[in-house]
Amino acid sequence: RPRCAAAASTRLLGSLVSPAVVTAVAAAYDWRVALLTSSGFVLVGAIALTLLVPEDPQPADNTATLAAPILHPGGRRNILLCTAWSVALVAWLIFVSQGAGPLLRAWLDLGVAEAGSLLSLFGVGTWLATLIVPLASDRLGRRMALAASSLIGGAAGLGVAIAANDSAGGTLIAAALMILWGVAMGGLPLVISIIPAEAIASGDVGQAVTAPIVGAELLGGAMLPAVAFTAAGQVGLPAILGAAAVLLLLVAASSFGLRPPPHTHRL
Repeated sequence: RPRCAAAASTRLLGSLVSPAVVTAVAAAYDWRVALLTSSGFVLVGAIALTLLVPEDPQPADNTATLAAPILHPGGRRNILLCTAWSVALVAWLIFVSQGAGPLLRAWLDLGVAEAGSLLSLFGVGTWLATLIVPLASDRLGRRMALAASSLIGGAAGLGVAIAANDSAGGTLIAAALMILWGVAMGGLPLVISIIPAEAIASGDVGQAVTAPIVGAELLGGAMLPAVAFTAAGQVGLPAILGAAAVLLLLVAASSFGLRPPPHTHRL
């Protein structure tokens, strides 16, 4: 438990300190240097989390005789899908948070304050989605809710990228697209909710929980954004954010591969 608390404290400290440092770097240099700085924070956090994650307790000698195997056939597939979805959703979130502001300013010829106001609508969309999408999953199922939220967010993201590339549309269209773009964030709580149950069913809780988290923070939060925004000078921000939208569409397409656990009847 002390190591778990240390891991949580490390991530909390990074979430509090990193934004202030990255913002100061962006003001002093530019957004590319700030992105590399933020990637460094994520890399350090992922390494710290890997080192601090507690070891799995040794099973009791009578576990095999008292408990039936609980790993269902789709369990490992679900963990693999959750890892891929975590990487895609975190990478998409970093792409938008780092690239949408400059894109809006160049697309609509806005000042910093106006672009910030439009970007805040993305935050409104994410906040609403994190409340509504998990509730909708109780009726629609996790696969359908994840597919719908990712599809809406991906389509809106493609709309932003295409409109910005062609310099089409106006402020109202951009505002609507930013809100819809944030709907994809509703899929992240669903993915997170899948991981604990599958981790217990896998029989290897440490690996099953650590793989999605480290993959999301290291690959989705650091490596992919660093590579993408380094290439942004060659291909442009619309192409980078369009690629982020494609990630969401891939999440939507692969969400139907999620296997529900078998129903168990208890007396």
